Parts: sequence; C-alpha cells; structure tokens
Amino acid sequence: SIKLRSNANALRYRLHHKEGLLNLINDVNGQIRNPNRMTQLNKICLKYNLILIWPEKLTKDNGWLSGFFDSDGTITINKTNWQLSISASQKTSELLNPLVELFAGYVYIDNGSSKSFKWYVTKKEDILNLIEYFKKHPSRSAKNNRLHLVPKYYELKNMKAHNAISKTFLAKSWDIFINKWMNYE
Repeated sequence: SIKLRSNANALRYRLHHKEGLLNLINDVNGQIRNPNRMTQLNKICLKYNLILIWPEKLTKDNGWLSGFFDSDGTITINKTNWQLSISASQKTSELLNPLVELFAGYVYIDNGSSKSFKWYVTKKEDILNLIEYFKKHPSRSAKNNRLHLVPKYYELKNMKAHNAISKTFLAKSWDIFINKWMNYE
C-alpha cells in the first residue's frame, strides 16, 4: 500500500506479503551504502536466513551518486560571488568521503542548523567532470534541469555576462539564464 505521511511531504510504502518482501530484499541486497540502512537490512536478512551482501567499492561507473544526489544533494549559485557549487549533506561523513576520492571537492562539518557533514565541489573542472558523470547516470529529479544548465553557466561566466552593463545583449543573456535557473528551485 502507498499512503501519505501525516504532517510530512512524503509517502509511505508498505509491503505485506512475504514473497514480495523477499524479492525486494534480494533486489536491494548489495546496493545499500548507508550504515543505518545496512544495519536494518542485516536484521531482516537474519530474520529470513539470507546473507547480507556488502556493496562493492564505489566507482564512477556506478550510478549510486545520481540517486544519492537526487535525495540529499544540491546545486546552487551563490549570488554574492556567482560561484556555482554542487554539494550533498549527511549526518556522518562515511558516505561522503569516497566522493572526494572519486569526484574531488572536500568534506566539512556544516555548523548550520543541521550540524551535519557536507561534501562540497566548486572548482570548474571538478564540476564539469560531475556533469559528465550525470550524462551517463542522469538525475531523476528536477535537479537534472539545473545540471543541464551548467555548461551555459560557464559559457556566460567566461564572457563576464554576470558583470555586463545592463541592457546589453550579454546582460540580457545572463538575466535569461538566471531566470531559467531560478525556475528550477
């Protein structure tokens, strides 16, 4: 069954028959990376006498980051300095550290309201490498719209459109780009 969660912008999926549950367990076994979810999966595997399969080491050929980014990632432009960044947050750094090894950036403790860890990428070459990854493993959320705008962002930024005098074609191009970007919030 699928039902709306009360007081939350979420759905709850419940599976009530053993055959479907075992199929689901077998489908996700070996794909789970979150330590809390691994613990939960292990409990259910023990209950049904199944062997827990550990995930293989994360590689650029694995589409995991795409799904992770859809749920916990952001792509933003800082309006103070027009810096583009891609980031993802987690309560622990365990899932984020392999991303630094594969895709660059860095992990830091975000002392904001959530007090979580954040993987943060701002260098142009690193972001363009991430865009190549997302071409092979597309985002399935609305964030994909902004990912498609990244090459245009760098094209306009290289032409200094963000600093162009108003009413010039360059300034108008930047305004059109920013309006598109903001429509995908």
